[in-house]
Amino acid sequence: MEHQANQVNLIISESWLDLQPMEYPAIPLKFSHYLEHIRKVFGYDHIPDEVLEQWIYPLHADPNMVRSYAWIDFLEVGFIKESWTVSELLNVRAIKVFMGMLEPIDDRLKIVEATGEDKRCWDLQGTWLVPPIILDTYTFTEVCPLYVELQMPFQLVEGHSRMRNLLISRYQQLPLAPMHQVYRMFNRKFKE
Repeated sequence: MEHQANQVNLIISESWLDLQPMEYPAIPLKFSHYLEHIRKVFGYDHIPDEVLEQWIYPLHADPNMVRSYAWIDFLEVGFIKESWTVSELLNVRAIKVFMGMLEPIDDRLKIVEATGEDKRCWDLQGTWLVPPIILDTYTFTEVCPLYVELQMPFQLVEGHSRMRNLLISRYQQLPLAPMHQVYRMFNRKFKE
């Protein structure tokens, strides 16, 4: 069953509503409690913890995320952790509102911006600490609402700063790992 969001006519799936972090007045919900609730109450065991922690938990109410991804039936979504080359990652696009973070990469952007463990990972391993989430757009084209912007062949869902750091490292000829972990998100109902 689907709901129509009143103010902008967006399709909001039941599963997107299920994944909403519960808010309690004056008590911020810890991720560990959110994760336990999502697993016990709704059974979304197929969504990796890192995907929930870096994307859905903090960005669930973000208008760009709602417009771009709330229509998806997350009961039918799969996630595979894969290793991609830099060349493969250059085929990943972002929705227009985020393209400014990724293009152009030039001399204005001289440094990788990361802190703590993320910075150490870039310095020592030439890659990100937590894999970004990449939508396999081809598997969603038949079920996607017309108002949704889909970038082919792959769309960066979450991890724009990490992708920017990779592009800066490449541009600045800094050491990069040969392979980079990503979560590829796909429609499990898609038939080739």
